[in-house]
Amino acid sequence: MKMMFAAMIAGSVLAGAAFAGVASAAEAAPQVYRLAPDEIARAQADGAARRDIFDPSQWPSVADRRVHGEVSAFVGTGGARGVAGSATVPLGDSGSASFAFENSDYGNRGYYRRPY
Repeated sequence: MKMMFAAMIAGSVLAGAAFAGVASAAEAAPQVYRLAPDEIARAQADGAARRDIFDPSQWPSVADRRVHGEVSAFVGTGGARGVAGSATVPLGDSGSASFAFENSDYGNRGYYRRPY
């Protein structure tokens, strides 16, 4: 018993020493990485080009003025089932209205109803 206790203490001392070595390596001075001037210029030019996607005048127009939408359905285990849909309809020359519906039934959810 004393031998096992001594082995446990020796193991924990060795593990602590190994951890202290890892911690001191992690505390080393951090390295700083910098971009070269030409890399900075390329990054700024790329960023300016990407900003253009947020300009509404660059967006494609939806001039067809038709109804657009989607419909989905699911069937699952335990009696789960459902349907959903959405539609956007044009109103006048520049307005629109959106409608959506959803109907789901998740079945018995794993519960067994006893007959008594």
